Amino acid sequence: MKQMLDRRHRLQILDQCLVLLEEALESGQLRVDSALGLKLRKLLGLAGLVPGHRLEGRRVELRRGVLTGPPEGKIISPVP
Repeated sequence: MKQMLDRRHRLQILDQCLVLLEEALESGQLRVDSALGLKLRKLLGLAGLVPGHRLEGRRVELRRGVLTGPPEGKIISPVP
């Protein structure tokens, strides 16, 4: 039961990441700036994930692939 709650909590945090990215897109932001990058890193850390690369400067519309695993390689790794 606890494992299912942990999974649900992790998914809720990842949903928050998507909301941040969608809001950035809606406001016309094309790239991840330092403020958005910081928020995403904190949320990903709470979900037990760490970005494998810097998020700043990355195109916002491509970042959804980060959470689902892009074909070009693994960008997010589970925390050991």
